[in-house]
Amino acid sequence: MERILIIEDDEQNNQMIREYLENHGYFCTQAYSGSEGKLLFSMEKYDLVLLDLMLPGIPGEELVSEFSAGVPVIVLSAKSGLDSKVDVLSAGAEDYICKPLICRSFWCGYRYAYAAGTVGGKNRKIYRDSRNMRGVCIHTVHGL
Repeated sequence: MERILIIEDDEQNNQMIREYLENHGYFCTQAYSGSEGKLLFSMEKYDLVLLDLMLPGIPGEELVSEFSAGVPVIVLSAKSGLDSKVDVLSAGAEDYICKPLICRSFWCGYRYAYAAGTVGGKNRKIYRDSRNMRGVCIHTVHGL
């Protein structure tokens, strides 16, 4: 069973994500701060990290490169600015999903990356805006 670490400080979002993924056969561990997420990540092996950026303790931006060195990271954030997206994708995130969250959005992002063989890859980055699911932009990042 694939293990997913959810690092999201909003209790309602964290619970919604966990319930959705567990209903699809995944085992989830929940963290509500960057510090707690970092601790849990160091104690267990995960197949995927879902990471909010605006976290108490350690901000998500500081965790992306550390986590993405060993596991795919999908960023879930209310930050919709281009600079934020480029920064975390350049740091190694596989996907960037803008809030408000739609569970099917990150499910599709992960399944697409997995099927395409890019989970854990370093040059294909997926950006998906959950407010506008009509299109998907796939960015290939070279030298960023």
